[in-house]
Amino acid sequence: MKEHVRLLRCYVPGLLIALSAPALHAAPEETGALPASTTDSEPVSTPAGARQLLENKEYARALSLAGRLLEQPGLSDRERGEALLVQLRALENVREGKFSPGMETSARKIIEGLEDKALRQKLWQVLGKLVYAQDRLKDALAYFERSLAAVPAGDRKTKYVLLMNIGAVQVRLGKYAEATERMLEAEAVHDAAGFPPDSRLYRNIAGLFYYLKNWDKSLEYGEKALKLLDEDDPAYAKMLSNLALAYRFKGDLPAALEMQRLAVEKMPRQGAIWLNLSDVLTAMERYPEAMEAAQKAEAIYRANGDQGGLALALRNIAVSWSKQGELEKALEYYYQALAIYEDVEEPPKLVELYGNMIEALEELGRYREALDIARKKHALSEQLVTAESRKRIAELENAAELRRKERELLLLQKEKQAERLNVLRLERESKYQESLRWFLFAALIAACVIVILLFGVLRLRKRLHEQLITRHIQVKELNLQLQDMSMRDALTGLYNRRYLTGLLAELAKREDAWRRAPMLVVMIDLDHFKNINDLYGHAAGDAVLKYFAGLITKCSRQSDVPVRWGGEEFVLLCAGMDLRQGAELCARLRQLVHASDFVYQDRKIPLSCSFGMALFPLHPDLPPEWNWSIQMADAALYAAKSAGRDRWVAYGLQVAPDWLRQGHFDMQRLLKENVVQATEMKGEGCDGE
Repeated sequence: MKEHVRLLRCYVPGLLIALSAPALHAAPEETGALPASTTDSEPVSTPAGARQLLENKEYARALSLAGRLLEQPGLSDRERGEALLVQLRALENVREGKFSPGMETSARKIIEGLEDKALRQKLWQVLGKLVYAQDRLKDALAYFERSLAAVPAGDRKTKYVLLMNIGAVQVRLGKYAEATERMLEAEAVHDAAGFPPDSRLYRNIAGLFYYLKNWDKSLEYGEKALKLLDEDDPAYAKMLSNLALAYRFKGDLPAALEMQRLAVEKMPRQGAIWLNLSDVLTAMERYPEAMEAAQKAEAIYRANGDQGGLALALRNIAVSWSKQGELEKALEYYYQALAIYEDVEEPPKLVELYGNMIEALEELGRYREALDIARKKHALSEQLVTAESRKRIAELENAAELRRKERELLLLQKEKQAERLNVLRLERESKYQESLRWFLFAALIAACVIVILLFGVLRLRKRLHEQLITRHIQVKELNLQLQDMSMRDALTGLYNRRYLTGLLAELAKREDAWRRAPMLVVMIDLDHFKNINDLYGHAAGDAVLKYFAGLITKCSRQSDVPVRWGGEEFVLLCAGMDLRQGAELCARLRQLVHASDFVYQDRKIPLSCSFGMALFPLHPDLPPEWNWSIQMADAALYAAKSAGRDRWVAYGLQVAPDWLRQGHFDMQRLLKENVVQATEMKGEGCDGE
């Protein structure tokens, strides 16, 4: 998940935020519309008259009339709510209209006093869209959630659009687990309602898988969205640009560049597309061209007053200066972007900007500034990415994947049923032919016809029976393959997170499995994996991951369980092994990594790794909570990386605090109370407490 934040350089304006924009601005079909007013040129001074102006796209007049209506003391609560709805929707379309804090306070008071749930739901939704346009993401999320809670049970279209809106806002806030849940829930509502294919849904899910570094799934849903769009639609060029970024991280840079240039030709005034082109050119080490593309994006964003996009463009310009060795100029642009983020709620972007600034400050020897920013980055990262959120995202992804595989199995079962019906039809036809032949030839060659027909029917039945048996075997084999695929990592062949979490949960139920001897949880992380991807490409990164998985397997015992946890992180579960034996295991694997030469396309890539260890269970007096062991091992891994990488750190509990026995796990509190015994590698082959 730490890599997810790093990868948001240009994709936020270019993909999920841009993709969510259609959902945010495409309101669901209206129900309970206001009655139309008279057809006179001057509308009646009623909410219905204001609504007529709005439907005629006379937004300024609608805004003025709605404002006057809201000042009238004699309106009923419903009329006041209808006038407010016209005012808010007119504000969405009037450039000179300003949604002030006072208007928002007044609107909230009117909405909260309404008894009409349907009208209240629409007002919360429009209010959320207005504050979203002001980049007030947390307030927008709160309004959308309130609108979702008021959606009538049968209005699945409104629920579907709101779920996509909420997921898009949560991504911008760095709430990836919650965003995953909302997007998958939107997909489930869409499928259950039988809605026609929707490019907005596919574009949002493609962006979500992009953040989760699942390039194949991102491309799969992106291609689905592209097929539903007309080439003259502006969304087509945006989707083309977003697909190019996925190809860029898949390592196909020529294809990515070609798609980006085509997108620029179709929409030369779209800042996000220029930013995406800048990112691809940076990956190809064509830094002057990358800077030129970022500067064009900057000019567009300044003209449009888009502060979030402007910050992204300034950061890309800074990256280009940094890659060309102009670190002072780079920092100038980094600090300009940082000043913008003080007013924009985009935590993931701010985390990535902190990382860029730390690298530049360290190279210039400005370590105190780098340390201050590193502390801010660490504090913000801790809010965005936790072991619990990684677990939740993985569970949601696995659930969605299993749901898709279940649909595939259902289709196979329907196909099998169709084959059975076809067999019955063939049997009926065969019987009919048998009867017809008996009728025609019974008088002349009855005996011969009977023998021939019986022989033919037997052969037909035998062939059909063999086909049914073969089909049954194929379906059974497919079920076994799907079950194994759900437990294995497609790239490395190791077990995946879903398998390990299920195994640990099962072991926690069996006292005989963990009371006889402790189990050791070892978390392993490839050092500087980002640099490998940046320097050699993501195809090389995938090759490194497969090679490193082989080294882990080579060092593992037959009873150990090696798992790819996610990204460049691996987990090794070792039964009957304590922390000191784990230190010996880490030392062996570390020496093997150092002694091995990994060569990719005639280029030697140096490798090193860091380890974090913890016992399962954490202490004999504590319940076997496997997620506690995962969190403590993750904290030990973080300590190893903070201490300089290429080393191991083991965490164990000296005593079990009373508050922990009650089931309240808090890693930071354990460290502060000095009940954690830390063992770490102090030097080559040395360790100490």
